[in-house]
Amino acid sequence: MKFVIAFVGILLLVENSSAQVAPDFTITDINGVEHNLYERLNSEHTVIINFFFLGCTPCEYYLPDLKQLNIEYGAAAGGGLEIWIISKQDESAELAAFNLENDYPFYFFGVDGGGYDVVQAFEIIYDTLFYPNYTVVCPDASTTFDIWPVTDGIWEIESVMLQCNYDVAIESVSNSDFKIYPNPASTMIKFEGENFDKIRISELNGRILFETESSINQIAIENLEPGMYLFSGFKNNQQIITSLFMKK
Repeated sequence: MKFVIAFVGILLLVENSSAQVAPDFTITDINGVEHNLYERLNSEHTVIINFFFLGCTPCEYYLPDLKQLNIEYGAAAGGGLEIWIISKQDESAELAAFNLENDYPFYFFGVDGGGYDVVQAFEIIYDTLFYPNYTVVCPDASTTFDIWPVTDGIWEIESVMLQCNYDVAIESVSNSDFKIYPNPASTMIKFEGENFDKIRISELNGRILFETESSINQIAIENLEPGMYLFSGFKNNQQIITSLFMKK
């Protein structure tokens, strides 16, 4: 059984989606340490994102299987696998208490560390989000969203993970030197490392606030309300960058 968050009021069972590109984001774990997704991918790490909430029985059921996957492919085994547990409703303190009892070797991220905004961004990109949700992000940022169903041993997730291409850097879909700064920002965001044909700023609900086809490297944002927004960069009519930024 899966718990469902419906987006725009429609329930959709999304099939496994390969050849998508994960949005870049920075999020703070329950210990106060910041993690940037693309930085980890550029280090040839594969990231399994488990969208999760406390009290979700099937979410918790498969955590021991994820732990075994981490033992076999994570840092302790000399591998590059990381497992990120992201909640949009649980506070860091609640997740810390949960993991104090279970001692899972994962990174946990609560709503106060940015979990809500990250989950909402994925809900928008994929139209809906089911629980539990297992999403594999390869080093080239290619993404398989919502691997389901899974069985004991979660070999389905392992199979997807082992298909990741470690010979292709993330720069195949976005320049590894791309950065958007300052982040958070109050009046202006600047970006460098890639030349775009089109740039778009949108709300997390998908509403486009700004779009231009001119080649620029900064955008005034003083008129935006405080909150999280999506920056999208396009080249040859293809979206190659999606990055979250915060207006303070």
